[in-house]
Amino acid sequence: MNIANATGDPAVGTALATHLVDVGLVVGTVTATAASATASAIEYPDSQKSEARRLADVLVQAPLLTPAVVPHITLVLGDADPSGLLASLQKFTGLPAPTCGP
Repeated sequence: MNIANATGDPAVGTALATHLVDVGLVVGTVTATAASATASAIEYPDSQKSEARRLADVLVQAPLLTPAVVPHITLVLGDADPSGLLASLQKFTGLPAPTCGP
């Protein structure tokens, strides 16, 4: 996944990437965007819809799911972050292991 950091503080994106790697996720690029994004989002390409949904469900952030023209799931951190995505990600401890059927 990628991180697009519009918080105005580059350290936020870097610290978040480190945390997500530590809990077992693969983080590609972390960019600090000059474009203002007041709302956070979980953007995803059509090919990763189920993975994005799983992540959003675990974070209790399903309303933030946004189909987009992106190469990978992209966490957009808004400057105001009214949804609390950043706080949810900072508390994130990893995705639960898939369960096997009987």
